[in-house]
Amino acid sequence: MIKNHKILIILIIFFISCKQSDYIRITENYFNDYAKKKYEYIIPYLSDSISIVDGDYKKTYSLEEFHQYYQWDSVFNPEIKILEISSSENNVLLTISTYSKRFEFLGNNPMITKQKVFYKENRIYEIEILESVNVDWNVWVNKRDSLVEWINVEHPDLEGFIYDMTKTGGEKYLKAISLFDSREQEE
Repeated sequence: MIKNHKILIILIIFFISCKQSDYIRITENYFNDYAKKKYEYIIPYLSDSISIVDGDYKKTYSLEEFHQYYQWDSVFNPEIKILEISSSENNVLLTISTYSKRFEFLGNNPMITKQKVFYKENRIYEIEILESVNVDWNVWVNKRDSLVEWINVEHPDLEGFIYDMTKTGGEKYLKAISLFDSREQEE
């Protein structure tokens, strides 16, 4: 009887460790494929909806809505590197470094974040940003506000780009950065 319990406990531990290593593999594949700018590569890793949580902000996206967000983010050419990764139960904890044109402009490149990825039925259903490790929010806000204010005066055709989370909005954001940087070089 005791022998059967030991075998059962060993099997349970083995099953849990296999599941956790699956979550690590899925998480690594998701972030590696995310940076390839091919949405169809990441779909197999996602639940039918995905929530992004960052502090008090929580946004739940359908797959179609997440595709729109993904197109916006891809415009900035993110390069993602996993620095640390571990798992427990139905989630994965990781630290990632993300380089992008947007983060470069905002003075926080790379942006290092600690995140928790949650799983249901072997698919990602939530990503929570636990901490932005190296972000100087004062620099971020000053750069963003300077850009928005200047664009609103000098290029009103781009006004509102900061709130447009579509591919077109991302392209306008890049154009705004380029115009702003050109202005600084001329001065």
